[in-house]
Amino acid sequence: MVADKSYSLDMVVDLDSTKRVIAWIFGESQAPSVVGQMETLIGGVTLGLVNPTLGCLADKYYLSKVSTFGIFIISGLTLRSDAIGAAAKAWPVGVFGLCSILLFTPYFSRLILLIRLQPQEFVTAEK
Repeated sequence: MVADKSYSLDMVVDLDSTKRVIAWIFGESQAPSVVGQMETLIGGVTLGLVNPTLGCLADKYYLSKVSTFGIFIISGLTLRSDAIGAAAKAWPVGVFGLCSILLFTPYFSRLILLIRLQPQEFVTAEK
């Protein structure tokens, strides 16, 4: 049985409370450092600005697709059985998500195509 880990909205008002919520989500021993994440983001952006060749190589070898696939595999392997059971019990949420992705999103994209942006590449993403 999973312990009740409830929290209120007032816990996320300041940074200390946000850290507690992150620790609650990931478990006390696996809470990521917010400062470490910002350093990684700033370092990656700086590296990309200094040497854009690395980004071109990553695009050439489909690194974004491979890394996304890897993230899903690793996330699936680290799931606990109680989390899988909770997801199976919440199947209506999954059906809603699937329907919204497959049905609602294409209709919203038609609205975006009606907007007259200049240049046209902003709308159709053509090179």
